Amino acid sequence: MENGILNQEYSHMLANSIDHKMTIQHQEELNYIIMKQEMHYMQVFNLKPIKEGNQWMVLLGENIQEGICGFGETPLKAVLDFNKKFIHEKTEKQ
Repeated sequence: MENGILNQEYSHMLANSIDHKMTIQHQEELNYIIMKQEMHYMQVFNLKPIKEGNQWMVLLGENIQEGICGFGETPLKAVLDFNKKFIHEKTEKQ
């Protein structure tokens, strides 16, 4: 019987390990999809984050005053800020 209990415990450990691995894999896939969506406007408008002083900037337009601009401490934060402002600008015009 002791052998049966060990096998049952081992089965539970193995099932938990597989479930954990699948959860991590699923989260990685979701992160990839989200990141791909966040980079959509960068690809569509061929934008690149550029270093501006101590921050990064993404600019769509001729200049900061007339265009849409996002800033951040990192390139990704600048992209996220740009996306938020771009979407806000789009919804205001509708």
